[in-house]
Amino acid sequence: QAKDRKLFNYPPFSRVIRLTLKHKKIKNLDQASDQLSIMMRKSFGYRVLGPEYPVISKVRNYYQKNVLLKIEQESSINKAKDILNLIIHEIRNNVKFKSVRLIIDVDPV
Repeated sequence: QAKDRKLFNYPPFSRVIRLTLKHKKIKNLDQASDQLSIMMRKSFGYRVLGPEYPVISKVRNYYQKNVLLKIEQESSINKAKDILNLIIHEIRNNVKFKSVRLIIDVDPV
């Protein structure tokens, strides 16, 4: 319902970016998702939700975890993407997290 979407600041009243991390080892996944969310909170604060396991947390031998970022409509989506790209680049360049898959989905249903 539109009223609920507005109340909880979901699209179309804001933008949501879901980052899904995947790895075969749950420990590596937990470390990577924790590090990602810590780095994101430094820039985005309360707008970062998670990390959390989805209902189905393992698919084809890969564990997965989600981190959500909510961006208000009046905020700059491009500026947020730039900051997020820097954070993702830093995570991907960390030797510890090289094998972690990262999928980005803007405004997931």
